[in-house]
Amino acid sequence: MNNILTVTFYGGVGSVTGANFLLQDSNTKILVDCGLQQGSVESYENNKRAFAYNPAEMDYLFITHAHLDHIGRVCKLVRDGFRGTIYSTPETRELATVMLADALRVMEMKEREFTDGPKESPLYDIKDFNQAFSLWKTIPYHTDFKINEDFSVYLKDAGHILGSSMYEFSYKGNLSTRAEYGTGQRKIVFT
Repeated sequence: MNNILTVTFYGGVGSVTGANFLLQDSNTKILVDCGLQQGSVESYENNKRAFAYNPAEMDYLFITHAHLDHIGRVCKLVRDGFRGTIYSTPETRELATVMLADALRVMEMKEREFTDGPKESPLYDIKDFNQAFSLWKTIPYHTDFKINEDFSVYLKDAGHILGSSMYEFSYKGNLSTRAEYGTGQRKIVFT
């Protein structure tokens, strides 16, 4: 059976925030980033919406860097059923602990401000935060890392913020017929 390698854009399209991409074949589902949408009136409501995919079906999440428009919905992803492995550089993981804990404090503070009317729960709570970081592992720069039989990844320094990385995914699975695509592995880079 031939696998079809696809990339689907669930955020960071038509806007510079809310990065969320899905790289997949018939066996593996890899998310890249899971960020908050920011800067518009609709952002708050969009961030609360259910994901367009089933988080429980995702195998991996790779985080490019620790800005909230790339990490802000990671704990919500876990709340909604993600139990795969989260990967980033060690520096990004460290910064993400601070950023996501601070974002939770801000959400809880905003919730307390609005005492009139029904209270809305934050996107995630401390339990989701702790669960997310129990799933989070690190990969250093300039390391070839085998994800599974078909995918591997290589991290390059993006130079954006401390720990930011570009992910160069290599794919060895069948793409289609050799006549159409040639032979060898395929690469795709997320920056």
